[in-house]
Amino acid sequence: MESLIRKILNYFFYRFFNFKKRIFTLLYRFSFADFGSNSVINDRIELRCPKNIFIGKKTVINYGCLLNAWGAKIRIGSFVHLSPEVMVNTGGLNLDDDFIRRRPLYKDVIIEDGVWLASRVVVNPGVRIGEGSVVGAGAVVTRDIPKYSFCAGVPARVIRSLK
Repeated sequence: MESLIRKILNYFFYRFFNFKKRIFTLLYRFSFADFGSNSVINDRIELRCPKNIFIGKKTVINYGCLLNAWGAKIRIGSFVHLSPEVMVNTGGLNLDDDFIRRRPLYKDVIIEDGVWLASRVVVNPGVRIGEGSVVGAGAVVTRDIPKYSFCAGVPARVIRSLK
């Protein structure tokens, strides 16, 4: 009897979870400049200037992610996985100016196909993350990452090749 009740509860829980995913995906789908087929948003995310965000097909964006495309574009390829609380920023400050006259600096961010960004990764403006790369949890990506590489750390450094 207990296992039957457990099976029934599991069935309804997973039905609700899939329903919740579908609702969030539908709510956010029309905010983006482009939102690929079969892409999923698992829960609440924070968007800044979503008209500058392009997402490929079968991409997963988990809860707590911040996509800040104010002033430049974010291009996320197909089959990309953004783990919880990933931050992607396109804006910063121009540090070459005197501190009184510092102006905002905006650069595009490109995340190519098949990339996995683990939890709490920060991607800074002007970065390109190469196809098939994996970025370890908590890394701060300040430079371009080559294709098929694993990187981690603050700032993120290539640890090894994945090919």
